[in-house]
Amino acid sequence: MTYQTVTTLSAAEVLIRAKRFFAERIPLAATFPEKEGPTFLVLRGQGGEEIAIAVTPAPGGHLFFGYDWNSGRGPGQGREDYKLGGAVGLGDW
Repeated sequence: MTYQTVTTLSAAEVLIRAKRFFAERIPLAATFPEKEGPTFLVLRGQGGEEIAIAVTPAPGGHLFFGYDWNSGRGPGQGREDYKLGGAVGLGDW
């Protein structure tokens, strides 16, 4: 799944909050940084799940993209419920 939203947070703050959120918020499904740079972050879970996050400048702040690879799982068995910038929202981080 792909998620996106515009935020007034800096790119660095978005990535810091994403790392914290995915490591602490859901302990049984935690993911940890595998690769990162100033505008992107790739997180890996214990079962091989992968989440990629990118931040780029946009009118009104920064455009935040989140991509989710479910490592071959069927519908409803992945990270669809971790709405990046959607239902969870950046304010909840």
